[in-house]
Amino acid sequence: MIRRLRSEALQIVDVTERERQDLYRLFEKCYDAISYNTFCADFEEKDHLLILRDRSDDSIRGFSTQQIERWVIEGQSIRTVFSGDTIVHPDYWGEQELVKGWCRYASWVRNQNPGEPLYWLLISKGYRTYLYLSLFCRRFYPHFERTEPTLNRFAAEVATRKFGTSYDRDRGVLKFKTSRGHLKPEFAEIPDPRKQNDHVSFFLARNPGYTTGEELVCLAELSDENVQSIAARYFKDPQPPRMFC
Repeated sequence: MIRRLRSEALQIVDVTERERQDLYRLFEKCYDAISYNTFCADFEEKDHLLILRDRSDDSIRGFSTQQIERWVIEGQSIRTVFSGDTIVHPDYWGEQELVKGWCRYASWVRNQNPGEPLYWLLISKGYRTYLYLSLFCRRFYPHFERTEPTLNRFAAEVATRKFGTSYDRDRGVLKFKTSRGHLKPEFAEIPDPRKQNDHVSFFLARNPGYTTGEELVCLAELSDENVQSIAARYFKDPQPPRMFC
């Protein structure tokens, strides 16, 4: 496959207004119930931006915002890397540059303080996002086969502190008074063959309200023992993300 995309990592403060507008235009192609003001407010809370550009003309074709936070839970100090708004232009679905860029970024974050446990906090607005967990990690919460009680407790505690009453602890989902963004119907639809996948059918059962903006709270430890596939390669040999480090 011809690699059409390249990835970079930027400090949020270094993103220009023009770039921010381009990011929003891409985001609104796939999401309803959003506005530029709310997009910017959420954007400014984050620390870093993973950005995908077309190699031929440098145009923005995907991105994912990231936030690093520290918590003390059950007497243990941990960090979380929180993946926020994430989108890849549909014309580029199937390319793996976002996967590679995120793995480089996550391994760099972990390497800044390797003695402190690092967890990936992910809120899934759609099944494609949820499937990244099974690609990168052996164990994660929630899972169709395992209860993962420690991850369950940690996820609930972080989500309660971070999102307050918008977090439904019993269901493990975020439910806002009004949607803060959900996939347009043509992108939210799940092909019937996909529904046979255990992870996809579990996502649908746990978060049937994803089409109206409910988001499934997910957590996985980013440790040498837990990462797999391409993530394991980058964690074994950390490579700084391009641009800011």
